[in-house]
Amino acid sequence: MTTTMQQHDDRQRVLDATDLVAVVGEHISLKRKGREHVGICPFHDDSSPSLHVVTHKGNAFYKCFACGASGNAIDFMMNYHRLDFPGALKALADRAGFELTTRDSARRSDSNGIGRSDLLEANSCACKFYQSQLARCDHSNPINGMLLERGIDEQMQQRFGLGLSPDAWNQFHDTIERARRESSRSTPLPSDQVFVAAGLLKPRRDGSGMIDAFRNRIMFPIMDEMGRTIAFGARQIDAEDSPKYLNSPESDLFHKSRSLYGIHQARQAIIDQGHAIVTEGYTDVIACHRGGFSNTVATLGTALTADHVRLLRRLTDNVVLLFDGDAAGAKAADRAMELFMGESITLRIATLPEGMDPDDLLKSPDGTDRLRQAIDTAPDALEFMLARFRSSLSETESVWDRQKVLMHMLEHLGTLGFASMDGIRKQFVVAALSDLTGIPVDRILSSIPTARQARPRPAADQGHSTDAPINPLPGTGASPARREAEQRVLGILLCNSELLEESLELDADSFSVPEHRTIFTCLAESGSSAKIQEIMSMIPDKATSALVGDLYYRTSDFCPEATSEIIQLLQDSARDLASTIRLEDDRTARQADAFQTPEQVQRRLQELRERGPDMTTIARARIGSDSQTDSIPSQPRSSMK
Repeated sequence: MTTTMQQHDDRQRVLDATDLVAVVGEHISLKRKGREHVGICPFHDDSSPSLHVVTHKGNAFYKCFACGASGNAIDFMMNYHRLDFPGALKALADRAGFELTTRDSARRSDSNGIGRSDLLEANSCACKFYQSQLARCDHSNPINGMLLERGIDEQMQQRFGLGLSPDAWNQFHDTIERARRESSRSTPLPSDQVFVAAGLLKPRRDGSGMIDAFRNRIMFPIMDEMGRTIAFGARQIDAEDSPKYLNSPESDLFHKSRSLYGIHQARQAIIDQGHAIVTEGYTDVIACHRGGFSNTVATLGTALTADHVRLLRRLTDNVVLLFDGDAAGAKAADRAMELFMGESITLRIATLPEGMDPDDLLKSPDGTDRLRQAIDTAPDALEFMLARFRSSLSETESVWDRQKVLMHMLEHLGTLGFASMDGIRKQFVVAALSDLTGIPVDRILSSIPTARQARPRPAADQGHSTDAPINPLPGTGASPARREAEQRVLGILLCNSELLEESLELDADSFSVPEHRTIFTCLAESGSSAKIQEIMSMIPDKATSALVGDLYYRTSDFCPEATSEIIQLLQDSARDLASTIRLEDDRTARQADAFQTPEQVQRRLQELRERGPDMTTIARARIGSDSQTDSIPSQPRSSMK
């Protein structure tokens, strides 16, 4: 069996073993809507659920009606995690618990073209090495004592994959070299250049070889949502080794502004519990998980960014920020509010006692209960901001001071994007400010700066509308009537492929639009048991594949089952298409007649007089010799509603 055939068999096995709703639901929050599930699309800056997941009638595909993303479970993994086909296939096979019949034998990129898979493999090798070094430390080792002092016991070490980089110049590099010599693997270990690109090795200054990039540090693997190690955070063991923390360099795999520590361990808990907790450090995340707050993640030494917000929004619409109760914490809260203000996310601010982080609080008496209370009673970001304004206002002693506090608040609202807030939230804020200051609502509204405008949203980001026009496929040369007739027939067949067995007198040549012809050909090849995901996977062109989902959704609302009425509708639609073809053929012939000789024109006019004024009669007579086509009665065109 060829590799291509084996991959096809593996692909089908993977799709048969995969629950698409479960796979997508592990990455974004899904809610049932009728027979489907909907959620925030992860493939564009979505604000309202635009991604639909269909699994009824044996189908299993997703479709976003804002950005057009569509496909099956393999496509989802490829697009979400930026995997190639073999990588997505293996990830789903591992998830389903079976071995593939093929091995990824793709050649590794050379040193001038280091790929993501190379970096991932280098990080995986390093992670295993660091973990093995930590496992060799017995309980009497000071490093274990250091971890236990911070509440990181063996269970948490394993959960987060912690490791140790030894206090040696090149022990990691020597281990790699030895593994290369002794390895019986079908594919070699990554080259030194790959490990350098991943930030794990460094060339010696004299050019005589390599040294380890991380030495004598506790290693915190930074993982993506699939649990793949994309980078490391390295904490000093010896106080003299500065800085306190080192991170892997940014790469095609790793961007601090897009990554959240603990996202792999917390993702499912965030979806299940309906909210995420965001804190500021590795040990805080581990402490929170140890204390039962398994939906906690952290930024990587940076403030929250728009990319972090997009990542969280896919999983939940409720975020709690844990900040110290000092000035730095308040400043961080302000930065976060600016990002969340225009989003459809409820942001709450949980302020901890000044000078305490989550780890400190959890170690205190009744620490777990105190942290839970802080989270459960955390005020909405706007309430938090108003409470601070109320406190500042109460400290003023003159009208002038009160005015300054109010103007600062109004300027702050403008900076945060007050204009992008929805109407109800605006009214809430303005009414509260009016109550606190005694100034009329309209005066406060007119005093808020409006220079900052709401962030633009994609025009199509409003969810799916069944009244929206189907992809017009410009440039095909087909008339709107012909295109509509072809799409109507295809839509019904995609929803009810068993109707392919009906005698419709249609073939691929009945479709003038190339994309339509491709879809019909794939349908015919798949037969009466065709599934949408199978049709989509047969079509390499993304736009045509996406059109399959469009046509299915457009039609499934009114013909979910192959009832007698739907069969009649299909037959009517087929006749409508045939009639449109005949009329267009006749129009083409009449245009060609304009270039004939006077004698030919006279003969043509005589023929038309003899056939009568009925255009459908004229069209049938032109085809004359085809008795089957001639028997199709004239039908008014049925419209899809």
